[in-house]
Amino acid sequence: MSILPRLSWPLAILFTIAACAPTPKPDPKPEEVAIVAVGVPTAPAADYLLKAQETSGAARQAYQLLASRAHLLEGQLELARSVYGNIEIPLSRDDQRLEYTLLGAEFAIYRGAPDQAIEILGSIKKDKLSSEDKLRTYQLLARAQLARGNRVEAARSLVQLDPSLDPEQQVENHSYIWSYLKPLTPFSLQTFEQAPPPDAFTGWLRLMALTKTMSTHPAAMIDALEQWRIEFPNHPAAASLPLELQTALETRPFTPKRIGVLLPLTGRFKSQGEAIRDGMVFGYLKTAMPDLTVTFYDTAAEGALQALEQAQLAASDFIIGPLLKGNVETLLSEATLTTPLLALNRIDGAVDNASLFFFPLAPEDEAVQAAQRMWNDGHRYPLLLLPKGGLGSRIAAAFEESWMQLVSSNQLDPNDDTKQSVEVRYYSDRKAMQKMVEQALGVNESQARIRHMKGLFGSKLEVEPRSRRDLDAVYLFSNPIETRLLKPFVDVTVSPFADQLPIYASSRSHEKSLAQGQARELTGVMFSEIPLLLPASEEQSSTRDASKALWPQRSASEQRLFALGLDAYQLIGQLAQMRAFPGFSVEGMTGRLQVSEDGQIKRELNWAKMRNGSAELMPRQATEDEMVTQP
Repeated sequence: MSILPRLSWPLAILFTIAACAPTPKPDPKPEEVAIVAVGVPTAPAADYLLKAQETSGAARQAYQLLASRAHLLEGQLELARSVYGNIEIPLSRDDQRLEYTLLGAEFAIYRGAPDQAIEILGSIKKDKLSSEDKLRTYQLLARAQLARGNRVEAARSLVQLDPSLDPEQQVENHSYIWSYLKPLTPFSLQTFEQAPPPDAFTGWLRLMALTKTMSTHPAAMIDALEQWRIEFPNHPAAASLPLELQTALETRPFTPKRIGVLLPLTGRFKSQGEAIRDGMVFGYLKTAMPDLTVTFYDTAAEGALQALEQAQLAASDFIIGPLLKGNVETLLSEATLTTPLLALNRIDGAVDNASLFFFPLAPEDEAVQAAQRMWNDGHRYPLLLLPKGGLGSRIAAAFEESWMQLVSSNQLDPNDDTKQSVEVRYYSDRKAMQKMVEQALGVNESQARIRHMKGLFGSKLEVEPRSRRDLDAVYLFSNPIETRLLKPFVDVTVSPFADQLPIYASSRSHEKSLAQGQARELTGVMFSEIPLLLPASEEQSSTRDASKALWPQRSASEQRLFALGLDAYQLIGQLAQMRAFPGFSVEGMTGRLQVSEDGQIKRELNWAKMRNGSAELMPRQATEDEMVTQP
């Protein structure tokens, strides 16, 4: 009879490990040992279950362990758990006790209890394990620590495993160590050092730190690597650097002499094209490179294909543009691209070309960052109030996709309904806003209940309409006028018995030209914005002031395009390295910039909160990857 029903199963595992050996029995026959030995299953789970029914004792337990693990490998978690729960303990063999413990730890990870898994794995005497069992134990430990949010300890576990691996396994192990440490900042990496050189883990931390601090200076990085090898002469990464680092070191920066820029300089999008052009000219004059030529080609007058052809005939060795998404799609589908290109928009789908980069000012990106910000602030039930139409639908889709990713990467309880928490409401015009807000917050239903109660108890009944309690934050994608209308609707619709809902907004809500009284109406609203318009450094402030002095009549949207042109020009010499080092970022005028492996330039915006008619810069949050649990 199993004792599992009388014990919590983690205690049962520990009991099994500590159990005294039973009365010695005669050694089984050699062929029986081969049959009942536990390890990697070589048959379907059903076969082992059938054999378990035909045997008893240690053989039955072995078949059940094999069946449980086979179910796991087959992706049948619940069946694996069921078989595991029917195994009678204590177990008589050391290999069976170890297998039972490892399976228990794996189930704890799947159940969202990484701390329990770490406790279970901590009971194993790792110095006595075979190479195969040590590999599995440390990999499970790393998984549990990663599930707990502790990248550093996950990497440390794999470093402890490394000496037991063969060269081929070490290559794979090093790639995991590298990926776990990569999101950390140089300062964070330094804080996790626990032993001086030549400690292996300290060596990994310092290797990653110098990679980040020297990524913009390849020559200096090579010198720093030589010094690192002197400090850590026998480090496993000294003889063979991680593949990603080796590839990055071999990457050469773009050093163009003739840049061709494809922009709409006439027609409907003339003002947008001119703002981008002026940003590039501003950057060109600022850097003062006399041997560099920048030529502009009008895509509105000539067409994108013709403009590209002219730039190529002029021997341009780097292309910036075009701006419009349709023109970008045309070039990629119809043109022969022989030079690196930085498009100022993106296309749908991935493009496998190391010389192509995409730099959009997409509103969807703001929605993604708003989702991250609201999640980090502790909100779980956001309400989106959006304009009806294609743009509002795209914003909703981007926000919801990002929210689902946050839920799946952070939600431990599979029965939690947070995945259904994003609510989206659309308004067609300003007149419909108040009704839409009342419907979204459930006030209409509350008023209907009040009318029903008054019909039952009399009209003298005094009841305050109440709003929904599940919603805990609001995201607006509206212009300043719409935001000034929506905010008071939200404020007055929320029940007096509940806290005011925090309101987040996009950069569309931010307009410096608002009168002081109008700006005061937005008090409490938090919004995202590019650093040029919400500076956090002296350089950003001076660039903003210079832009305003040169073009005082430009709108906020045109100033954002100016910043796009400036950043696009200044990034050229760093694009290749930024792509090779995914964690490498640059502080630009459109945001903190990074380049993904597929060439997409990602922007992290600044955030501000309106107070007394002024926008006050909010502290920058650590990224999700930088939020590392201390050991």
